[in-house]
Amino acid sequence: GPFTAETLIPAIDAIEAILLDDLALQEAYIGAQRAARRAQIKSAYTAIRNYVERRITYLQTALGN
Repeated sequence: GPFTAETLIPAIDAIEAILLDDLALQEAYIGAQRAARRAQIKSAYTAIRNYVERRITYLQTALGN
């Protein structure tokens, strides 16, 4: 189904990659690293992935799947 780790995690990874690629372009343009912004993106997307995995586990347990 659409709410599975196999479906959601690649989509989340793709969005994270777009943001990191965009940040790399910004860094190249301004000639400076934005480490805090990079860390913020990575941390946020790690949290999203963790939530999705835990929510799926919870739903499978709660629904008996």
